[in-house]
Amino acid sequence: ESSIIKKQLDEILIASKGTATSTGISRYSNIFIDEANQFKINARIWLVATIILLVIIPFLSFNFNKCYDLGVAPKDFDLINYSLTKILILTALFYGISITMRNFKANKHNEVTNKHRHNALVTFDVFIKSADENDIQTKNAILMEVCRTIFASQQTGYLNNEGESESPNKIIEIIKSTTSNK
Repeated sequence: ESSIIKKQLDEILIASKGTATSTGISRYSNIFIDEANQFKINARIWLVATIILLVIIPFLSFNFNKCYDLGVAPKDFDLINYSLTKILILTALFYGISITMRNFKANKHNEVTNKHRHNALVTFDVFIKSADENDIQTKNAILMEVCRTIFASQQTGYLNNEGESESPNKIIEIIKSTTSNK
């Protein structure tokens, strides 16, 4: 009887470990997809702000006949004052466009990165289960790749200064050294 009960308890323990792992993976993958969705909303807001600024600029730059509305030739001071004001406003608008575009690209980068992390966690369980139970090396390689995907910086094409970093991520190195010691 005790051996049967022990076998049942072992099966329950293995099943609960699998459930705990799946629940943890699901929970963290949901965190990444929620973040991706929030960055998607933020990116759309910044894109709308950019479009609004792009629509405003032609109206301000081609509306140059205000000096002549009075029917009198403008004085040189009025013309210089009006021109400098218009240049200042247009410069501020172009600066605003550069800021809104930069924020749009940063939010799109974060959205894509978090979606990629979500996909890595969701598919992690599938790859681990498809590996042979005794093939620890394959399981470690899968774990390393998932860790690299989650913790390493990703290239998405949205940021200008994206480049392959020369130094590997410290977390990946720590995991690699602990798995090689075992």
